[in-house]
Parts: sequence; C-alpha cells; structure tokens
Amino acid sequence: MKLFAAMLTIVFGVASQTAMARDYHYGAVSNPDLMKCDALQWRGEIDAARQCYQTLSTSAADPANKAEAWWALGDAKRANEFFKTASKQQPSNSMILTRWGDLFTATHQYAEAQKLYSEALALDNQNVWADLGTGIVLSNSHDPAGKLYLSALLEQEDLPNGVRLKAQLVAALSAIEAEELKIAEDLLQQAESVANDHDLPQAEVYALKAALALRAGEPHQPWIDKSLADNPAYGNAYAIPAHIYMITFRYDETGQLYQKAVDVQPDHWTAHLELGANHLRQNRGKAAREHYEIAYSGDPFNPAIVNSLRMMDTYDTFEVLNFPENPGEKKLPIVSLRLDSKEADILAPYVARLSQQAIATLSERYQYTLSNTATVEVYPNHEDFIVRTLGMPGMALLGVAFGDVVAMDSPTAQAGNDYHWGTTLWHEIAHIFTLKASGHNVPRWFTEGISVFEEWRTGPLPGIRIPNHVWQSLGEHEFLPIAELDSGFIRPEYDNQVIVSYMQGGLICEFLETQYSFDKLLGILTAYRDGLNTSQAIEKVMQMSTEQFDKEFQEFYAANFAKFAEQLPEFNELRSGAEKLIQEEQWQEAEKLADQAIAMMPNYVAADSPYLTKALAQNNQDQIDQEIATLKTFWQRGGYQKAPLLRLAEHMLEQEQTTEAAAVLQAYNLVDPFNLEVHQLLGDTLILQGNAADALVEYEVALALKPLDKAAAWYRVAKANQQLGNLEPARRQVLQALDVAPHFRPAQKLLRTLLSSGTTQE
Repeated sequence: MKLFAAMLTIVFGVASQTAMARDYHYGAVSNPDLMKCDALQWRGEIDAARQCYQTLSTSAADPANKAEAWWALGDAKRANEFFKTASKQQPSNSMILTRWGDLFTATHQYAEAQKLYSEALALDNQNVWADLGTGIVLSNSHDPAGKLYLSALLEQEDLPNGVRLKAQLVAALSAIEAEELKIAEDLLQQAESVANDHDLPQAEVYALKAALALRAGEPHQPWIDKSLADNPAYGNAYAIPAHIYMITFRYDETGQLYQKAVDVQPDHWTAHLELGANHLRQNRGKAAREHYEIAYSGDPFNPAIVNSLRMMDTYDTFEVLNFPENPGEKKLPIVSLRLDSKEADILAPYVARLSQQAIATLSERYQYTLSNTATVEVYPNHEDFIVRTLGMPGMALLGVAFGDVVAMDSPTAQAGNDYHWGTTLWHEIAHIFTLKASGHNVPRWFTEGISVFEEWRTGPLPGIRIPNHVWQSLGEHEFLPIAELDSGFIRPEYDNQVIVSYMQGGLICEFLETQYSFDKLLGILTAYRDGLNTSQAIEKVMQMSTEQFDKEFQEFYAANFAKFAEQLPEFNELRSGAEKLIQEEQWQEAEKLADQAIAMMPNYVAADSPYLTKALAQNNQDQIDQEIATLKTFWQRGGYQKAPLLRLAEHMLEQEQTTEAAAVLQAYNLVDPFNLEVHQLLGDTLILQGNAADALVEYEVALALKPLDKAAAWYRVAKANQQLGNLEPARRQVLQALDVAPHFRPAQKLLRTLLSSGTTQE
C-alpha cells in the first residue's frame, strides 16, 4: 500500500464529525449484519436503522464494518480512522481501499478518492467497484472522460449486478442532463430490470425516471411517488428532478422540489445547499444563508458550502443603489445595483446607464416588459463571483443571469485588455428577457444564442466577432444538429466546444433574422414558452423539420462564413508577417501585408488585429490622417483595445473632432472605467461640446478615483455644476479646491464669479 493511503486520516483530522450519510452502495458491502442495517435504512426506517448501526459501530469485529457503520451514522472522521485500521490489517484487500475511496467521494474530495481507487486497481485490476468509483468521480467532476469510462464499464459482460445498476444510473443522469432522452430511457429501463431481478433498491431508478419525464415535458410526480413508496425518507426522490429544473432555468420549481427534499429528508445536506443557492439566485439572501448554514452543520467537508458562506460574508462590503432613485408612486426602480463600496462611486453611473439602455432596447425588441426590478451584482473578486454562481472557484465565466438577477465580474476582477464589461452586461441582461419571456422554459442554446446575437446587433460592440480559435475549431469540427445543440454546452466533447456552441447559437439567430425575419426568433421564443421542445418549435414556427433547418443553416454558414475558417492559416501568416516587418521597421511593407490580412477578415478586431499593425505602420510614417481612419474603422467594427482607443481619441481632439472623440472615450469606459486620465479628458471634451451634465459624471468619477491633484478635480466638478446652474454646490466644491490649494487661480476666479452671482455664504 502506498504512503498516500496510510496518511489519509489527516484530511479529516480538523473537520467536524458530521458528514453526508452513506448512500446506496448496491452490494459493494456483503456483511450480513451490515446488510440488515442497510435494509432498514433503504426502506426508510431511519430510527431502527440508526440503532442498528450504533450497535454495529461498537460490536463489529472487523474495522471495515465499523467504518461502514460510523459512515452510515454520519461520522466521517471515525469512518476514516477505521478504514485506515482495516487497510493496515488487510493490506491486500482492494475492496477496503475502494470503500475508503467511496467515503472520500461522498465528502467531495475527488482527487483523494481517485488515488485510492488507483491503489485498489493496482492490487486487483479486476476490481470493477473501483472502476465504478473512478467513473463516478469523473462524472461528478464534469470530465468528458466520465461518459466514456462508464460506457466501457457497461460493455463488460460479467459485471456484478450492483455495479451495472449504479453505472447505468450515473450514465442515465448524464444523458438526461444532455437531453439525450432516448439513451436515458434505455438505460433506466435496463436499470429497472436489474433492480427488479436482483432485489436491489429502486428508489434512485424512479427518481431518475421522474427527472427524465420532467425533461421530456411529461408528468413526473407518479415516479416521485414510486420512489417514495420504495423509501419514504429518500430526499433524492425530489432532489434529482430538482436538479433538472435547475439546469433548465426553472428556478421557482427548483426551489419547490428542493424544499420537499429536505422536508422528506432533513439531513439531505446537498439539497439544503442547492436550496440555499436557489434562494440566492432569486435574490433572497436571508433564506439562502439559513440553508447554507444548515448544510454546513451537516456537511462541513463540502467546499461549495464553505465557499458560499464565505462569499456571502463579503456582502457586508457592498452598497445597494437603485435607479431611478425615486421611481414614483407604485413604481419599482428599473435596476438595482449591488456594488463593492470601494467601486460603487466609479461603476454606478456606467452600469446603471448601460443597464437601463439594454432594458429599454430589449423590451422593445422582444415585446416584453419586466415586471420586477433587474438586479445587477458586480464582483471585484472573480472567485467570489464564481462561487456565487457555481459554489466552487476556478471557472472562466464572466457573467451569469438568474431571471431577474445578473451577476458578473468587475473590470478589476479581470487582468489584461480582453474583458469588455459592457458587452458582458448587455449579454446577461438579454438573458433576463429570454428567460422571463419564455417562462424560464428556454433551452440553453437559444438563450445563449440570442444573447450573443444581441451583442452583435444592439450591444455596445457592434458586428459579428468570432475569435480565431473558434474559426479554427469550426474548420475542424462539424456543427451539432440544432436538436442536440444543448449538449455542446452541458457535455462538451472537445476543449473548445462550449464557446463554439455559443457562436453557433448566435449564428443561428443571425440566420433566422437575415434569411427569414426577426419574427421567427420571437415565434420560437413563444413556442418554448408554450412548452414545446426544440424540434416541435422549429416544426411549428419554421414549417420544416429540424433536419431541413440544419441543412439550410449549413448552407447559410457556407455562403457567408465558411471562407473565414478556410483561409485562417493564410490570414495568420499575413498577420504575423506584418508584425515581424513592424519589428524590422519596414513600415510600408508591413502596411501592405496588414492590408491583405484585413481584406481577408475585415471584422477581426482582437488584440492582434492587423488594423493595429497597419495603424502603427502609418504612425511611424507620420500618416496621421490615415492612422485615424484605420483606428476609426477598427473601433467601428468593435475593436476595444485600450491603448489604440486612447490614441484615436487624442488624434481626434488634436483635429477638433470632439463629438467622435467623446464617443471613443465613452467606449473606452466600457472596457476600463478606472482610468483617471480618460475621465478628465472626456469631461473636458464634453464641456467643450456644452454637455455639462455628462461632464459632471466624468468629473465626479475622476474625483472618486482619488487623484493626486485634488484641487483641479474639485475645480472641474464645480465648473460643471456652475454651467448646469447648480451654483450652491459649485460654491462648496470650489471652496474644497481652494482648501487644498489656496493659490489655485482658476478656482479663485470661479469663486469670485459665483459670489457675484448671488450665492449665499455660509
């Protein structure tokens, strides 16, 4: 036995003695005394089962059986200690290591579990229980290898019945999640036969049949009833179908079923966790915390619970701001912002303005008026945002929508120049409309597709933008059929498939509007609201089969976009060649190659865009007018790299193009609203245009950024207020400037002007 297994007790050494109770093992344990206790537990006779396990925990001679008893009693620490003892006494017993690994799986320590399964297989490469444990860990970790691993396991002919049954159930859940309903139906039919023929528990089979019925739009309560008839205390009878409601955005129904799960099984800690997360999705923080704390009291090993409680503690540092602040009698604010107090004064004007603009635009386009205030949460810590979304850190999401609530990264949470927070906000607010207008009955591909499409059509960055790595994947992989497109998000089969599926969804929406009409988009959304699935919605709205739809979409893509994937190698060669020529200071040659690359992919405006290479070559040839034209095209096509935008604005101001310069600087703020220089420059530009109201916003944000020259910052704010006729605030602000710098002549002059205007002196 390896050193790792001998040392595992330390993992549990600092944790509480209460953890997730032992679940069905389907025959992995064969001791008659344990099986008597298990039979009571699995029939829902909880008190009798607990007494049975308590007796066994002290009387059993085999420490492995004591470990199982303590595990069933919810004491993972003692279970771990007895598994350690058992493995020392029987170092060649691979099943002890396997069950020890199952304990680690149950306590969410998947890496440690996998090591124990590997040790078990090293002792006995025919230990299919360890193979099963490995497949479950991979599936729980959302590793695409999990599906392949379980499929390979099920192909074996001489599997123990319990292994076959559990593998079928895990594979069926994956198929239901991916909406592979026929596969799931076949697996569950086989599982029911195995359970019936070999007298194995059937509650999980029926719970999954309830989930399958729910996914198929069929009555699911009869299957829940059958599950509870098998085990009246089985919370998963509700929790498993609740999970399907959750992944399909049906948050009201999600909460209802998870509540029933904890009513039936009060110690179902995972259901408490998910119920807390669902309350948080619906902006019910107090109820969320209550269930997180209940979950933690019973399952302190679950990092999602610990992370969620820690994240909620950060809410003490947040401010809540409503816009409009006073919406009028019997009216709700349009948007409510939850912003970190250190960023609220800087972000609030821009997030509020863009949110309201998006809501107004999308309300008109989708013919839907929001009945509730939209809540936007902006997190300066990326891991807090991810924990708020998924319970666990480490994911690469930027934003998420839960109906009326949007959560997203602050610009400070993302390093580099590639995060355009304005587009992320627009994308997520579009989700509010697709979720609400469809009654939360929209599939993942369509809500994501519309959000991408609205980024391109109405968002702050116009134009179809597809990253180079996606073009490469589109050249290597075929599109998924529309009826199966959700699986590209839920169970991707190659590294880039999720982002490819986003782009495919956006392109399908582009196809619908350009080849047919926007009304077709609305019609499909309405069909989902009416309970139709994707195939039915396409047949009703488009009057064609999904196969015909796929064919027409492929033809549309081939005619309009396929060339970009095909010419990507040549484009990259031209682009990199131009960059090399820049390094060699061969400006004219670099400009020529960049022009050729632009001609091939005119909408490519990423950080390595040939537009930027061309502009740099023009700058070094003192061709300022040409450089402005190049950068302007880059910006108008959706380019948003900060340094080029600032350079473009400065050139425009030098040529007194103040209106366009202001637009460029406002675009800059949708990437980085924390640049003091930009706010001051934009404010000065707006003042030149006579737009003192918007200038005041910029000057106030600049002041919130704590500039070194506070006198000048206060003076700018005062000057804007003076132009707006706000003379008393202007007088107070100019006095603030003079308090910092008594001899600041512009402030002295402004004060004399204000005093002569008749403002009273305090």
